[in-house]
Amino acid sequence: VDPGIITAYSIKPEFEYAARLENAVFCALRRTYKQIFYYHTQKKQEVDFIVLSETGQLALYQVCLDLSEEETRKREVEALLVACQELEQKTGFLITDDHEETIHLNGSTIHCIPFWQWAYKNLSENVKSDHVEDPD
Repeated sequence: VDPGIITAYSIKPEFEYAARLENAVFCALRRTYKQIFYYHTQKKQEVDFIVLSETGQLALYQVCLDLSEEETRKREVEALLVACQELEQKTGFLITDDHEETIHLNGSTIHCIPFWQWAYKNLSENVKSDHVEDPD
């Protein structure tokens, strides 16, 4: 929960930034969801977060700082696609530092979205759902 711990103990700056981004996504998810998990596909690929809403809806989230390297992009997108197929989900989210794109493959849709945009949207939705009208 404290990104200062990552900064204090990290020896690789690029890892530190990626770990802070993943931590920020977790903290944002934690504000909305009580049940947060990670997922290993049958091929041993990892998806960073799977959340389960109170109504039983699943949502899949992968976090990747930078998708500019083809190998990284392939690994992150493929893990999310495989998880979508295994868990019978049509949509997944890939939270990035600054990349925005929608990927349609194998009947699934992956929404690549910058963290700031995703976090703002989630915060706005939470504020709306928490807002209670004054009856007077």
